[in-house]
Amino acid sequence: MFVFLGIGWMDHYRGFQNGDRLFNGGKYPKQTGTGGEIYNFEPTKSGFTYGHVETIKGEIDRKINIDRFGALPGDDYVDGINIVWVATHPTEGGRRVVGFYRNARLYRERVSLASSKTETKTFRARCANDDALLVPSPKRTIRLERGRGWMGQAQWWKPDPHQRAGFLAQVLQAFRQEDPLDDEIIELMVMEPPPPSFEGRKKLVTHLVRERKAGIALFKRRSSPKPWKCEACGFDFHKTYGDRGRDYIEVHHDVPLSSYPEDGAITDPQNLRFVCANCHRMIHAKTDWLSVEDLRSMIFDEGTKGE
Repeated sequence: MFVFLGIGWMDHYRGFQNGDRLFNGGKYPKQTGTGGEIYNFEPTKSGFTYGHVETIKGEIDRKINIDRFGALPGDDYVDGINIVWVATHPTEGGRRVVGFYRNARLYRERVSLASSKTETKTFRARCANDDALLVPSPKRTIRLERGRGWMGQAQWWKPDPHQRAGFLAQVLQAFRQEDPLDDEIIELMVMEPPPPSFEGRKKLVTHLVRERKAGIALFKRRSSPKPWKCEACGFDFHKTYGDRGRDYIEVHHDVPLSSYPEDGAITDPQNLRFVCANCHRMIHAKTDWLSVEDLRSMIFDEGTKGE
């Protein structure tokens, strides 16, 4: 997930070194010439880089609604956020992408840090030093548009991945240029977590199912010596789970019921096999069902396993 945070414009964000200056960024930087973001890309001995974004409006220091980014209502922060820092160009105007925090922590409220400098720094985000990726000034070409659905006056923004798919593709491309991660990992960063979903309501469903006789599976269990173990992998429920797993095993039909004629057929108890839940799932995972013997060979023959 990408979350965008707005700050003032600098070349390096490591304090006022080598003539670096802070442009824009709100009322306070304009009045004082400085701001909390001037150290947003300075690594520290603690192993973290700390990022400031201004949240004060008038007399109120606003909270960032991190619940929108996966936090629970009582959480002070949320982890695993990929932050995109944006700033307004000092001469051409318009917000542009200036850097990234990969796999960062974003805080709901302002946090104070006793800096190694002479001042006390406040921050709203942090990441490992190696995960702070600054885009050099000449390469800051990704622009944010203005208007409905784009970043507004608040200095934090989560774009709609459907409405802003083209823009996010540009951001991903810039991220790739600054970070050597594999494409698959980068794509995972912008995947949206599923929204909370309503479940559990009762409803009536009518469909045809193959009739099963519980008695034949019961006969299989009672007529088989213990301990009952999975015939594919050897798993023993009782040995692993103690009393909770005593006398438990799943029963698999060697001949699938779906192959029976519509009016049914006789099931021979000898065609019933003991399997654990995992192996039972794997047998039926695809339409070309495996036999117990095939699955056993797959488990114990290293040459047939995936990497």
